[in-house]
Formats: sequence, structure tokens, C-alpha cells
Amino acid sequence: GDLVLGAISGVAVNNDGRTMGVTTPNLEAQIDLLDKVYRTVDPATVQYVEAHGTGTAIGDPIEVRALTEVFGRHGVPRNSVALGSVKRRIGHLHSASGLAGLAKIILSLREGTVPAVAVESPNPRLNLDDSPFHLPEAPRPWPDAPVRRAAVSGFGFGGTNAHVVAEAVPAPARGTGTAPAGARRSAHVLTVSADTAYGLRELCAQWVEFLPTLRGRPEELADV
Repeated sequence: GDLVLGAISGVAVNNDGRTMGVTTPNLEAQIDLLDKVYRTVDPATVQYVEAHGTGTAIGDPIEVRALTEVFGRHGVPRNSVALGSVKRRIGHLHSASGLAGLAKIILSLREGTVPAVAVESPNPRLNLDDSPFHLPEAPRPWPDAPVRRAAVSGFGFGGTNAHVVAEAVPAPARGTGTAPAGARRSAHVLTVSADTAYGLRELCAQWVEFLPTLRGRPEELADV
């Protein structure tokens, strides 16, 4: 079957509406966005937040204020949640920046590693000391938790805001390669196609030759 790298536990999208400019976010809109997501997901179960984090003097403090307001309201302990942004390493990918952040947290969840933040002098206006967040200086193992969870935020120039919570999934069980005596093998649909009738016959002949080599390992056919 498909390789599942992670699962989406919560998602919300909204819009800033009218603001002072395209680079000025809306604090109330971001708080509303987070409230929508964390109505169904407890923020105390989130161990890492991948911020939009463009490094701007106004945008970053507003983003952290919104996160602090919502996470603090739910009783998340001070400095317990790691905070980061992939833009520090790869720059701003514009419309793909949210996807880059999502890919980062999925890989971090899968590997069980909290990524480091390459920041020498954090913006003092973030007020992280009085927030549920901290900037990890070095990679470290993911904290022990019943479920590994991470979140990612993405904000667009048009005022669209998005916040996604993802979680790790258990590793799939691998087959042993042998089946108990008398057990029925799994059935799989095998589709074949070719440009010509001759090519189709040749392809089918190759499959007829190959399939017997899977005897005792039928689970491998599902990955073809």
C-alpha cells in the first residue's frame, strides 16, 4: 500500500481582511485561526511549531503573540514547545513556503528529532522568555509523548492564513516473507498497459515469467 509519512490532525484557514499593508499581519485574525484549529486538538499535545517566521520586525512578534495567547490560554507550560522556521535555511519560497514547512515537520516527526534553529540573536520583541516557546539551539530527540505532534503556519501576501497540525504515525508492520501452512495469500490487482498489442503481449509475457519468483512473498506485489 501507500507509504504514510504522517497524519493531519487539524487544519484551519482564514483571512486578515483589511490591514495597514501587505507586510502587516492581523493579530486578531491569527488568534481566530489558531482558535479554530485548537478547538479539536489540544495544543498541550503539540511539541513543536514551525512558524511562518519571515524574520520581519513586525510580523514575527505578532505571530508569536498570537501563538502565546492561544497556547497560554490552554495552560501550555512556559518554554515547553520548540519553535522554528525553515526560511532561515532556504529562504522564502512564497506560495510553496507552507509546503516546505509541512515537509519539515513531517520529516522531523518521522525521524523523532526536534530540529535546531540557526539564530544567533533572536528578536527581543518576541518575548520568548514569557511564552510557551523556546528556540532549540541544537537538534535533540523528540520529547516522550503518547503522540508526536507538530504544527506549521503559513501566511500569504493576500491576507490568507493557514495553520496545520500533523502527527507521527506508527511504522507499518512488515511481513515475515512466509505464510502459515494453508493460509490464503492476499489478492492484488495488477494493471498492465502498452502502446501496441504486440507491446502488451510482450509485457504480459514478462509478468508471467516474473510472478513465480514472488512465491512466498505476495506482499511485495502490492509495492509494484
